[in-house]
Amino acid sequence: LLLPSRRWRLSVVLALAVARPYLSGGIWSQSLSTQRRDLVLIIDGSYSMGWEGDVQTPHAAAVEWSSQLLETLQPGDTLCLIDARQRPRVLIETPTRDFDRVRRELGDLPSPSGSSDLVEALFRAVQLLGTGGNVSRDIIVFTDGQAFPWLIDDHNAWTQLDALTAEQSIRPGIWVANVAGNRNADAANQSLDPLQLSRESGIVDVPIQVRTTVRRTGGDQERPACRVAFEVDGLTLADQTQTVDFSGDEAVVEFEYTPRSPGSHLIGVALECDDIP
Repeated sequence: LLLPSRRWRLSVVLALAVARPYLSGGIWSQSLSTQRRDLVLIIDGSYSMGWEGDVQTPHAAAVEWSSQLLETLQPGDTLCLIDARQRPRVLIETPTRDFDRVRRELGDLPSPSGSSDLVEALFRAVQLLGTGGNVSRDIIVFTDGQAFPWLIDDHNAWTQLDALTAEQSIRPGIWVANVAGNRNADAANQSLDPLQLSRESGIVDVPIQVRTTVRRTGGDQERPACRVAFEVDGLTLADQTQTVDFSGDEAVVEFEYTPRSPGSHLIGVALECDDIP
């Protein structure tokens, strides 16, 4: 990571030994120290953390790493937990020694969705550590190596974060664990443009045309066929499912929907060819 502030020293822990990561050095070896610590765990909850191209998703790996780290903590250590979304959710705000509670919160984390703001999550984490009482303090961020959640170009956000840490009597160590596993940085990715409708409101028994564009980026030169499903109110309409053969990097798909009853209806398009559901 390239950070705007020169005062930041961000340590990166590579996901090389998932079975017992705390033995690989750095933050994990510190877990074996007798010095009491205050910790904040940040779990990236953005959509890409649900990538299914490996044995386990990055989100599942983050939960597993966190659970294993709990096994290394010593009496007197405390822990807070943040679920990093577009608006970070502080799940454990008061530093706790009840690690069973932490395990329950980790098990109840919702599936990844939307975007995340890791800078805001760090800001909240520094605030939480300010209420701790131990002399050693660390923040551990579990994420998948995507640049977007770090808001690299938002210098104002980083300046505010830097100012907050400068106010702390004990500056925390910040560690980033990339839990993306074997994901190739140039892996193929499919995406959908926003849906376009032929009219703004529907009329019962009058068809509406639904249009979107499927885009493909990264990967090799092969363009495997991709199934695209049309959904209404959570149900897939099998007769509307289409197969798209990529001749280039994008393909337009169109569906027709005829409302049979008045009221609101939720329509959607889903790809069946991507490692992110």
